[in-house]
Amino acid sequence: MKTYRINLHTHTTASDGKLPPEEVAARYRLAGYDAIAITDHWKPAQSCALSGLPVFSGCEYNFGGGDCRDGVYHIVALCFDRDPGVTREDTPASCVRKIHEAGGIAVLAHPAWSLNLPEAVLRLEEEERFDATEIYNTVSGTGHSTRPYSGLFVDQMACLGRPFPLFAADDAHYYDLYPDATVSAIVVDLPELTPEALREAIRKEAFYAVKGGRNAPTMRLTREGDDILLECSPVSTIEVFSNLAWASGRHVTGEGMTSYRYTLRPAEACVRFEITDAVGNVAYSCFITR
Repeated sequence: MKTYRINLHTHTTASDGKLPPEEVAARYRLAGYDAIAITDHWKPAQSCALSGLPVFSGCEYNFGGGDCRDGVYHIVALCFDRDPGVTREDTPASCVRKIHEAGGIAVLAHPAWSLNLPEAVLRLEEEERFDATEIYNTVSGTGHSTRPYSGLFVDQMACLGRPFPLFAADDAHYYDLYPDATVSAIVVDLPELTPEALREAIRKEAFYAVKGGRNAPTMRLTREGDDILLECSPVSTIEVFSNLAWASGRHVTGEGMTSYRYTLRPAEACVRFEITDAVGNVAYSCFITR
């Protein structure tokens, strides 16, 4: 197994990005990324290599306009074996189904930016379930956007019995105009860097998400009964999120902390961890369920 840092949401001049695909890949390679997915709007791209960097198949399908009261859903398709064949006549649910039929992973993008309502997403998932969502989306906090972090949404979904696997992704569009590239990623251990191996790891939730590029914290979680042991690179803040409104030991600060043990309370159905280093780089775990 080898550890890979991968950004799974980015745009190029094939849709509304500001740089051509080859230059996008070159920037991520120079920033220390091991792979990316190019996910241009309505332009499915197959897996390939660009500027010496592996690129996974991807596409982003957007439903709804700019008014979130009417329902806005952006769905990222990843690692599909063939064009999913999604059209603008599809619904979000049929889009997810077609991605799955093409062998791909379906990700609900930037739910906080889209103001997605938990109850509405649960109704959508009665037809077809997403494989993951984004807890952090870089471009959603740059330019004229203000909602990059979706922690409230994912915690509310977990309280409703739907603890999503959690990505962090750049969704890069602007590059030189706004700092929206080479910031976020998932970190995953794979036997080989292939779409099949990545799909399997995502479905098993065998990854964590980061903000901070190559300087982001590293983390490892081990469960021993009701005890969860966190081991990490040096951080200054450790936070534990769960369905409980309050519990002791869920916010810890210090200098250079590299481990922490948290004991699940009897009423905690699921927990997730966020760790932050001294300069604000973050790592986000997936949920651990009882």
